[in-house]
Amino acid sequence: MIHQILQNNFPKQIQVTKEFQEGDGLTPNENDDYMLIKKKFQFKLSDNNEILYSIDGRIIRMDCYGAQQIMTNLEQINHLHWKGNWDQNFKKIGKWTAQWKDDYEGVGGLYNENGNKEGIWKEMINNFWDQAKVYEIGDYVNGIRQGVWIYVFENKKIGGGVYKENGLKNGKWLELGEKFQRSSQIIYEGDYQNGKKCGAWNTMYRGKGNYEFTKIGGGYFNEGQKDGDWIELSDFFSILSQVIYEGKYQFGKKYGRWNTQQRFSEESKFQQIGGGNFNEHGMKQGNWVELCSQFQSYIQITYSGDYQNGLKIGKWATLFKEYSGDKFRVIGGGSYDLKGVKNGVWVELCDRFYRNYQLIFQGEYQNGLKSGMWTSQFRSRIDDEYEKIGGGLYDLHGWKEGIWVELDDYFSRNAQVISKGKYKNNKKYGQWSTKFEGETIGGGFYNIEGMKEGYWIDLSDRYSEYIIEQLLYHFYRYNSYIYQGEYKNGRRSSKWTIVYYNETRYDGDTFQFRTKIGGGQFDNNGLKTGKWEELISDYNLCKQVTFIGEYQKGIKKGIWNTMLKESSILKLIGFGLFDEIGMRNGKWIEIADEFRNANQLIQSGEYKNGQKNGEWVIMLAAGKEHKECEIKERIHFSIGTNY
Repeated sequence: MIHQILQNNFPKQIQVTKEFQEGDGLTPNENDDYMLIKKKFQFKLSDNNEILYSIDGRIIRMDCYGAQQIMTNLEQINHLHWKGNWDQNFKKIGKWTAQWKDDYEGVGGLYNENGNKEGIWKEMINNFWDQAKVYEIGDYVNGIRQGVWIYVFENKKIGGGVYKENGLKNGKWLELGEKFQRSSQIIYEGDYQNGKKCGAWNTMYRGKGNYEFTKIGGGYFNEGQKDGDWIELSDFFSILSQVIYEGKYQFGKKYGRWNTQQRFSEESKFQQIGGGNFNEHGMKQGNWVELCSQFQSYIQITYSGDYQNGLKIGKWATLFKEYSGDKFRVIGGGSYDLKGVKNGVWVELCDRFYRNYQLIFQGEYQNGLKSGMWTSQFRSRIDDEYEKIGGGLYDLHGWKEGIWVELDDYFSRNAQVISKGKYKNNKKYGQWSTKFEGETIGGGFYNIEGMKEGYWIDLSDRYSEYIIEQLLYHFYRYNSYIYQGEYKNGRRSSKWTIVYYNETRYDGDTFQFRTKIGGGQFDNNGLKTGKWEELISDYNLCKQVTFIGEYQKGIKKGIWNTMLKESSILKLIGFGLFDEIGMRNGKWIEIADEFRNANQLIQSGEYKNGQKNGEWVIMLAAGKEHKECEIKERIHFSIGTNY
């Protein structure tokens, strides 16, 4: 049996080589809309024909080299696993099931002897993750979709349509937007004829917490091509970033004037804020004002300049304002040559630039490549002076070289975490240190391949670990947790410990506390093995929850206990059994999503083959062994529900 991810976000048919290649991954942003934004990752083919995924010198996933598709959704890379069998010709056969984190939701189906999907399947949408748990359910005949297929979100049917015997869509369809999720629920409503969209199509939207979809855009298709007046939504349209484009299509190409409009809430009206013209070839021409991809109330960034036959030319300015009543100010930009290539001095904004996080990069381009010294500069407000906080040198190939000071992914005005070390041939090499306010809090060694090697102290992957609490004028607290252990060529190995770090300052005095809160062993393949104590994903002072149990070759097995730390004492608040293939089975007591130390909501019920089944009770824990619980809600689950 081989474990492998087959479905992923926007799979790429890329020739995988023995050398690491860089890709643009997708990861949740830090805002309340949780939209997926870009983050760099690397991938390569190992000597054992595994596809290796890595970030910053650490292997985060190993896949069997079969589908030859490179994943880009980093949430799926970290949390989605498929289980099934291959035949001797490396074709999938029999039953395949998907596991998301520790959960099975009945996702999967059967492959026939030809390696094609057959019968009823439950599949995940391409950008599936915690905020977009949407399933497609329907029938395959020898690998071809046929008959009725539906979309299911939060246990309710929200769309779908019919496939003909040849696998082409036909008749009325309700389709989901490519980036559909809780805060960006977009569907398209219209008709297909033999696989081609035709006639009027409506774009429908509802925000988080709304019950009804409302029309917000749309237009007309002629033989599968857009034609006439259209209103389209931005790729990152969400409850926080409501941007639309309005203009005309002719024979499937945009032409004439297109206006960009924006609003800050569903109660307000759209107002024009940008736009420009398309020529007869569907290419941008003349002066344009464009918005940053996630334009919203505290990320009001625009770009202004000229296009010539679809290429940016001449001087382009980057403008920003902190509040709606302010005027836009030029804060960056540079020049493009006649080929649309950056040249000369540029000031660029960090991808996460916003009102309280104003980070820029300044340096020079030569023929589209960064060259010479580039600096990182930061300020908290638009009226403050920029302060140099990092940077380094690019060589003639546009590669980083020599000593660099880089900002941590989740650097902020309250958590100014930086890394310092050396690049060699565009790869990190040698000793690197991670610092907070001048103090070394982590780091380790990179080998010649740019992979982590030997003893390391890693900071947690999640931004919320770097928290500054400004409690009083002269008192604040810094909280984080770190991982300590050994790497072997990018793979974690042997014993690793998780340490909670707390620093408190009061009247000029500093008090530091480091407490072990978890950890366990990795085998030589980088898989967890033996006894582990793991942290809940959003572990913090208000939710000090850990899970204790056994791993075998990266799979949870046997009894796992859920523990809560209160006043330095660990108490059992939940438990359950993982079977031999890592599925939950039998009676379980779990914490609810809303659980906090001060609001101890738990849920109790039964799992069958990894899925909740029968009655589950949600209750407020009280008393020893939960014998005095207050029941809040009863929910009934049925495996194989007909939606």
